[in-house]
Amino acid sequence: MDANIEQNSDKISSKEILSLSFELLRDYFKPLTGTFMIAFLASIIVWILSFLLSGSLGILLYSDSFYSFNYLLSGLITFASILPGFFVLFSFIGSGFGMTSEILTGGDYFVELKSSFSYFKKHWSGYSGFAMIFILISILISLIIPDSWYFSGTIVHAVLAFVITSIAELLTISILGFAPVALSQDNSFIKSISISLKIFRKHGWSIIKAVALLILPIEIFSFLYGDVVVLFLQPNIWAEIYFFSWFVLLLGLFFIYLPLLIIHLTILYQQFMKPVKEMENTLGNTKK
Repeated sequence: MDANIEQNSDKISSKEILSLSFELLRDYFKPLTGTFMIAFLASIIVWILSFLLSGSLGILLYSDSFYSFNYLLSGLITFASILPGFFVLFSFIGSGFGMTSEILTGGDYFVELKSSFSYFKKHWSGYSGFAMIFILISILISLIIPDSWYFSGTIVHAVLAFVITSIAELLTISILGFAPVALSQDNSFIKSISISLKIFRKHGWSIIKAVALLILPIEIFSFLYGDVVVLFLQPNIWAEIYFFSWFVLLLGLFFIYLPLLIIHLTILYQQFMKPVKEMENTLGNTKK
């Protein structure tokens, strides 16, 4: 494993990898965004069913007295009703790693949407496990930042919170971002994490630069648009327009930026496992 990682390093620059990521997103936009549409709709359906079930359970348990309601049990029921939707959402998102790996390793220019169901069936638990790890890390990051920074309304605190969050997210993605790719190539959950850690240990700085090239512009834009602007926003008609535009932006991040990030991480993974020039030749020959 270590020999393979070392042998296939530094094949093309970070900018070339980013350019190839945009090219693949353009060429495979329909199947990739179709997978995310399935993830979005399926998770909503599962959440609706889960909340209906949990609501019915709550009524059955506490129909006799409103004041006998157990808030701890209520919280557990609510949490349990949220989890299935997240499992479905993250499992289909993880399928994007499998589809991208299929494109890069096999040059399958006509990869189909049904591939996402195959990866979902084989690796849904692993994809969900990685998602839970990222969520727990995000929660820990939020706990590091004092609550007063979020409500002080000062630019200084907003910038400090942004810097800490951005660095933590950059390191998390750089260190563990290759694990879902390795899982998609039929490695075990633990081995996938091990592979990701080994790649980062050998090529950490190159990975950080390549990942930062993609995520930092989005992070900075989101900060300026979401944190700085809102500090000066007054509760009027413009505020409503602003929040609606933010909702549209979130949809764009989900259906465009997230697939792009998956493609980017998968190409970086293959950069250390297989020469990227060889992948480009494979894709070029398939298109012809």
